[in-house]
Amino acid sequence: MDMDELAGYVQSVRALGGAHAGGIEIFLGLEVEHYPEHLGWLLEMRQAHQIDYLILGSHYDSRFEEIYYGKVSSPEHVKDYARLTVDGIKSGLYGCLAHPDLFLQAYMAFDDTCKKASRDICQAARDMGLPLEYNLSGFYNTRRRRGGLGYPCLDFWQIAAEEGCSAIIGIDAHSPERMLDAPLYDLARQHLRALEIREVTRL
Repeated sequence: MDMDELAGYVQSVRALGGAHAGGIEIFLGLEVEHYPEHLGWLLEMRQAHQIDYLILGSHYDSRFEEIYYGKVSSPEHVKDYARLTVDGIKSGLYGCLAHPDLFLQAYMAFDDTCKKASRDICQAARDMGLPLEYNLSGFYNTRRRRGGLGYPCLDFWQIAAEEGCSAIIGIDAHSPERMLDAPLYDLARQHLRALEIREVTRL
C-alpha cells in the first residue's frame, strides 16, 4: 500500500467497524517493515491514526526494496533477514510476526545458516511472548513455486516447537476467495497440534 492510500484504508476499516457494531469486532491493523531509522515516523503514524496493532513483516532489506527476502538464496541474506527480524521482535512494537519463514521460500536446503536464523527468530519471539504467524498464503505459493523449501516450512516449525513458541494462523488473503478455504485452515490447525505448538486466536 502506498502512503497516499493509508487515509482511505483507515477510513474504510473504521466505517466497516461502525456498520457491523454489535455483530463482529473489526480492528485496524497494519503489517509493516521494521526499519530502525523510521521508527519515530511509524510511532507518530500509529498514534495519529489510532491503529490498534502493528504486525511485523520482514519482506525487504530497506525501504529501497533492493532485496526481497522471499527470493533469497544467499546465506548472507538469510543472516540479514534474521538480524533485522530479531531487532524488530525485540522492539516490542508488534503484535505478531508475519510469515517468519518467508526467507525459506526460494532457499534450496535447510542448512546450518537457516537453522541458526530460525532458532534466533524463535528464541526472540518466545522471550518477547510474540506469536509467530502460520501463514496459509504460503501453501498457495508452494503450489506455484519452482524449487526452494517454501513456507510454512516444517523444519522451521519444528524449531519453533522446540523453543516453546506460540502461533497464530493467518489467512493472508490476497484474494477474497481464500477466506472460504476452511479445509486449509483446518489443516494448519492439525499441523500446529501435531507439533504441540500453542495456538493463539486473538492478538
